[in-house]
Parts: sequence; C-alpha cells; structure tokens
Amino acid sequence: PDGGWRAWANVLGGFLVLFASLGLVSAFGVFQVYFVQHRYTSHTESQISWIGSCQLCLFFLLALVAGPLFDKGRFRYLIGAGSVLWTLSVFLMPEAQTYGQCMFVQGILGGLGVGLLFLSVQSHWFEKRRSLAVGIVASGSSVGGICFPIMLNKLIANPDVGFATAVRAVGAVVAVSLLIANLIMSPHPARKVVQKPPLPPLKQIFTLTYTSYVIGAFILNWGMWFPNFYVQLYFLRQHASEQATYYALAIFNAGSFVGRVLPGIAADLFFGPLNMQVICCLCSGITIYLMVIMTSEAMLILWALLCGFFTGGFVSLVSPVIVSISDNNLAEIGLRQGIAFVLIAGAAVGGNPVCGRLIANRNGDFLDSIMFAGSAVVLGALVALVGRMAFARQRGTWRV
Repeated sequence: PDGGWRAWANVLGGFLVLFASLGLVSAFGVFQVYFVQHRYTSHTESQISWIGSCQLCLFFLLALVAGPLFDKGRFRYLIGAGSVLWTLSVFLMPEAQTYGQCMFVQGILGGLGVGLLFLSVQSHWFEKRRSLAVGIVASGSSVGGICFPIMLNKLIANPDVGFATAVRAVGAVVAVSLLIANLIMSPHPARKVVQKPPLPPLKQIFTLTYTSYVIGAFILNWGMWFPNFYVQLYFLRQHASEQATYYALAIFNAGSFVGRVLPGIAADLFFGPLNMQVICCLCSGITIYLMVIMTSEAMLILWALLCGFFTGGFVSLVSPVIVSISDNNLAEIGLRQGIAFVLIAGAAVGGNPVCGRLIANRNGDFLDSIMFAGSAVVLGALVALVGRMAFARQRGTWRV
C-alpha cells in the first residue's frame, strides 16, 4: 500500500464520488431557501429540513449494508447501484411537485443512492498515509459543496433557466463524475473477498474510549450539520447582500475543503486523529456560538470560513479515529464503525428539524437554534474528550 497509480486512481475516484454525492447533499441549503420561499411555501423550515436530514440519515445507515457487501467483493454492484439511484434522484427532483414527492425522490431515493456510494476503498490502499488519503477523498464533498451552490444559485436566479433546468444541469455533472469514478476505481487485489471474522464480545467493543467517543459523536451530530443546512438562510435573515447570500454555502464549504485536508495531515504528522478531531469539534461548537455576534457581512463571511474548516475536520477524521482506537482489528473496525454510523444517522435526522422548529418558534430568529446546536457540539466534544484521555493512558502517550 501507500503508493502506485492504482492507489491514487482510487483516491481520485473516491474524490469524484463524494464530489457528486455528498457534495450535492452539502448544497441542500440552496434547496432549503428555494423550497421555503418559492416551492413549498406552506411548509416550515423544520418540515423542509426533514428532506435533507433524511438524505443524511440514509447516507450513514446504508454503511451497514455497503460495508459487509464490500467485504464480500460486491464493490462493483455497490458503486453501480448507488450511481444509478443518485443520478436518477437528481434528474427526478424537478418533477417532484408536492412535498411528499420531494421527500421520496430527494430524501429517500437520493439517500439510498448516496448511502450505497459511501465507500472507503481508498483506505484499503493506504496504511501510513491513510488519514491523508481519506482527507483528500472527503474533500471531494467540499469541492462539490463549493461548486454546486454557486451553480444552482446562479442558474435558478436566471429567468431564462430556472429551477428545473438548473437541477438537470447539475444532474449532468453528477452523471459524468460518477461514470469516471466507476471506470477508475477498484478494490485492492488482496482484499477482493474478506472472510468475515467472528464478532468480538461486546465487552471488548465497548471500551471506555470507544463508548465515550460514540456517545460524544451522537450528541454533537445534533448540532454539527446546522450551519450547513441554514447558513444561506442565516445570511438572508441578517440582510447580507444578494451576492454574499448566494455564495454563503460555497464559502462555508470552501472552509470545509481546507478542513478536510489540513487536519488529516496534522493528525498523521503531529497530533494523532483523535486529538485532532476533538480539537476541531470544540472549535466548531464555539464557532457556532459566535454566530450571534456576526452581524456585518465581512464577519459573516469570516465566520462561514472558520465554521466550515472545523466541521470539515470532524467529518474527515471519523474513520481514521475508529481505525486507530481499534488497533487495525478488522472485526472491531467493522462493528464499531457500524454502531457509530447508526448513532450519527439518528442524530443527523433529528438535529436539523429541531433547529428549524426553534427558528419557527421565534418567528425566524436564530438565537435558540444557535444555542441548541452550539451546546450539542461542545457537549459532544467534551464527552469524546473523556475517551481521548482514557485512550492516551492506555497507549502511554499523548499522541492518539
């Protein structure tokens, strides 16, 4: 591992997969604003956010299916089925005229597609530089999160184009990206079929380190996705310029792009993945709190960059942290990752609708939702910190 054109081709393919899938999911804030203002005006911010939250939930839950199938050598079926479902979902979005139709097409069908595409093929080609490889692949979603909001906002605002044509244009980009990824990605030859090891006893799985980590991850994910869903709407409510509002989500995801690469490098070279992730989470929660004092346009832009950076650091380090605390034990990694993703899925599906309800209860004011999201992220990070301290004692080093 750790080199060769096939290894880096898988990194490029993984980058394109997340660019086309989670990158567009990361642009849901554009749909949130458009649906609230134009398409489903009788529905609240909370109700609209259920669509994107459903995508996120299925994205994490399908890892339970995709992981074992990948281990059995079903990589081609997974990436092929996921590509078809996600591309179909995007092209059907303009045809969904009612809220229920949109929930099915964008939330459920799209969620199934991105869930099947959530693969970690590139990690099987790397050992020493795994965090860097995963960080590069994860940054694909940030690049998509930069490009797709700009593309959608510009095309939707153009009276000669409109919403339907804008989404179909995005669908074309998605289709081409996934086609290239299907052609260049492959599992490692030595890992095409993995014999499933016996499940370890639960006592071995639920160590203090892991238990604290997954509980912390569950808590903080009630607030971690709040900026991504609501940053464009927040810019709008703060009376930022039309141009700044259009670029708000792209600015956030630009910060996330850097955050998905630099913390991975720092984790590999200096701090260790768990240390780096806890730092990013604490800083992310504090940054969310700071939303309440971001009133000028310049401050809003700076806030979006910083918040995106720290959020990206959390996302890119989930898998490296679980691999690290499992000491590369295949049975433990699979089970622990599955448990973590189920808990993250539960939090992801509930957090944004709760924030939307808090906004509606204050007639569009964001204060309560900011306090809720920031508190969830900070509390979750502090719980994960307990696991970090236990792991450091176990390893006999601060670098974990």
